[in-house]
Amino acid sequence: MHVLTRCQGQGSQRPPADVTRTTGTRCPLRTGPDVEHSLRARKGVGALMENVAERASQGPATRVGVNQFVYVRSHCSNMQAEAGSPLKLKTYYRESWTSQNPGKVRSRLKQPGDDIIWSAPRAGEDRYLKDQRNRTYAALQALPTDPDALLKRLREDAAYSGSSDQWLFAYVGGLVGESILPPETGAALYRAAAKIPGVVALDKAQDGDGRPGVALARTDEKNHERKELVFDANTYDYLGLRAYLVQDTVLGKKGTVTEMQAVLDRGVVDRRDETPEK
Repeated sequence: MHVLTRCQGQGSQRPPADVTRTTGTRCPLRTGPDVEHSLRARKGVGALMENVAERASQGPATRVGVNQFVYVRSHCSNMQAEAGSPLKLKTYYRESWTSQNPGKVRSRLKQPGDDIIWSAPRAGEDRYLKDQRNRTYAALQALPTDPDALLKRLREDAAYSGSSDQWLFAYVGGLVGESILPPETGAALYRAAAKIPGVVALDKAQDGDGRPGVALARTDEKNHERKELVFDANTYDYLGLRAYLVQDTVLGKKGTVTEMQAVLDRGVVDRRDETPEK
């Protein structure tokens, strides 16, 4: 199977499990977005992200122990194709358990056709291990909280996958989508994301479950795909993401959706087969 894009998205005594959940009104899902979104002026990016950052800074500090896992359940869609068949959007549910000690304890990803327990990094995979460690709660908590300093650090960390501004934006989306962010780090992360060149604010967007909101977005100039990080318009909680083509390409017509995510559940668990208590 060929997969064009992926739905994003990882003490001596363990703290009690804690849970945070994403809420929002579920609406009928459009097959494709109206590409001519109503764009705010560039200065609107700072205003939107300041609201999101303020919301993040006021959130509870969820404790994640070194022997625990960050659990995320998402409703995802991406472009897939069997051999000899055209690409089409396939939808599924995805669960991930991100280890907080990736050098010793392995993470897990479960979705249709896959139930993967990632192999422990082998010799020569230092960059991979560093990338996994960068996504742990302890590493996120240690990041600089000055937006400019954080943006510089994120560029260095995202270089594991790519060096473009679009890779950087996607890297931020991965942290937001499948991590638990300390409040101060989350606030700084959103303020830093607003400084990425090419980022715009959208006053109308939908996540992968059709929940309406506002979005931080960036268009990849090479493949003409726009990626949106969607937030609830009232609470500014992160809902999910949506990506689609902004002009006709070999992958599809303008407006074709290429990737979606809706975060449905997020929390901390003690074992790789547990889910947060309801």
